[in-house]
Amino acid sequence: MGQRDHQVGQQDEKDVDAGQYEGGAEAEKGKSVAGAEEKKELTDEEKEEVKVKAEKANKKAKELLFGYIGQFKCLMIAGFALNILGMVGEFVSPLFIGWVVDAIVAAEPAEVRRLIIWWMIFNTAGAFFAGM
Repeated sequence: MGQRDHQVGQQDEKDVDAGQYEGGAEAEKGKSVAGAEEKKELTDEEKEEVKVKAEKANKKAKELLFGYIGQFKCLMIAGFALNILGMVGEFVSPLFIGWVVDAIVAAEPAEVRRLIIWWMIFNTAGAFFAGM
């Protein structure tokens, strides 16, 4: 059975040439050209109908989109504001790391403790705001 699977896999890997079949590559070329010609030949009435449909769809899409924005405007503003506040923890961390290292080099353990406490407050607040 393993030998048979290997042979089937080898057959699958062979390239298929469109020219070896009836009609071959010429039929494919003719098909794509014919399809392109069919799409290009619309009457004026059909073009106007397509244009009216597109305008109607655009109007409905704008109505839905602006209706959604209008309905949830306050939630969106709150979401953006809370997201920005949530990023504070990420932006403040490098600043506090630098201050803590400076306080360690200066051998001020009270300052190190104070900075770490404030650092954790900012990180916790940032996580809280990002989670809302």
